Amino acid sequence: MFFAVGGGFFEFDGERWHKIMTKSSTGRSLAQDVEGRIWAGTNEDFGYLEPDAKGALRYVPLAVPAEVSQMTTVWQVLPTTQGVFFRTYETLFRWDGKRMHYWRSEARFEALSEVRGKLYTSQGGVGLQEIVGDELRPVPGSEAYAKSVKLFWHPWTEGRVLVSARDQGLTIWDGQRVTPFATEADDYLKKNLPYVPTLLRDGSLCVTTLRGGAVVLDGQGRRRHLIEQGLPELNTLFALADREGALWLGTGKGIARAEIQSPVTIVGNAGAQGAWSHQGKIWVTGVSGGSPFGRVVRDPATGVSKLEPLATKAAQAWDIRSFQEQLLVSTGLGVQVLKGTQLVPAVPGLEAPRESTNGIVFSLRNPNRLFVSHSRACPLCVGTAASGSTRGACPVWGRRSPVLRKTIPERSGLRRARARSGSRCRRPAAWVKPPSLAWARLRDCRAMGSSRRRAGAARSI
Repeated sequence: MFFAVGGGFFEFDGERWHKIMTKSSTGRSLAQDVEGRIWAGTNEDFGYLEPDAKGALRYVPLAVPAEVSQMTTVWQVLPTTQGVFFRTYETLFRWDGKRMHYWRSEARFEALSEVRGKLYTSQGGVGLQEIVGDELRPVPGSEAYAKSVKLFWHPWTEGRVLVSARDQGLTIWDGQRVTPFATEADDYLKKNLPYVPTLLRDGSLCVTTLRGGAVVLDGQGRRRHLIEQGLPELNTLFALADREGALWLGTGKGIARAEIQSPVTIVGNAGAQGAWSHQGKIWVTGVSGGSPFGRVVRDPATGVSKLEPLATKAAQAWDIRSFQEQLLVSTGLGVQVLKGTQLVPAVPGLEAPRESTNGIVFSLRNPNRLFVSHSRACPLCVGTAASGSTRGACPVWGRRSPVLRKTIPERSGLRRARARSGSRCRRPAAWVKPPSLAWARLRDCRAMGSSRRRAGAARSI
């Protein structure tokens, strides 16, 4: 890959950087033609890259006509079938391989683009013009861009052209007139000033901004991505898609690569303790930083998923499970249940630090039974579905709860439960971890319930 930066031109092979020496200290523009040659512009000349005797690329400047007394920054390079064009504000050059032709502007050349084989430029006070041979011809609707700066054209749907301008945002030119192209990013672009748009392989458009990051829009103007996080600074000057579909973004302080095609989305930077899919949504618990409970939603501002915090009095949330069409969460205040978009005590009035719970696991033998680890006297709580009129009631524990009963006598402060298959045992079992390094096995889980038989007690192993 090749980059034009403040220090000149650089080549990157995926591991190492190689600087290509030039007379100027600043590289401004780069473009590749159909034969693979790299054309370049600097602050004071323009030319191309070619290998030297050792195979290393070197910069070869092109001669400028003598009547062009002073060269200024070459903002844009555009290889075409008619030749290679170089744009400065004052002069537009065309090199056809043998002869250098140029046009002078009394104002400024603000644009240079090729759309469906036609070449366009724009001048301040004049507007849009088509380059035909050695002529600059006005086109219908050109006056709409007479005062616009930093214009770019891209082919769009139904034979139309999408035009970006720093002071106008995005517009559509149909060959006769200009109409606004409304997008979900209009406010962002107006605030941060669009700079360079890049048409991506899938038909979407990436627009960089002078005061912000880069916005990726689909063909209907919907925002797919807003890329700001991870950029060296919020001053994004160019974008380029590589073969893998990733975007390379250049800023005033460095280069970043955004994998916009990645199937992985970073929802948040805070650690998550648990996650569960319930009623078509992903719900997440955590133990540090902000709200301990939330759901994954699409952020309309960025087009990617984010974690939306939801209301709960608990400062910590641990395990999370769906049980009989309800979402249960073990928290530092006890088991809570989702009501709408907030967590409430699963048993009204049973909410306190002394009711803190941790793990929630399903019974492998009885799908209507849960195991919940508790922090105090009853280290392991067992839930079972109620019968009759109470079926479907909230399956939570409590000394008088009709659907979940505490069944295990107090034993040495057992804290967290992990249910697993008793593949080496004749009967299913639950394994629990006390504060010591030893593990304990709860035998004959089928016997747990209203009875407090010895078969339900913990046995050290």
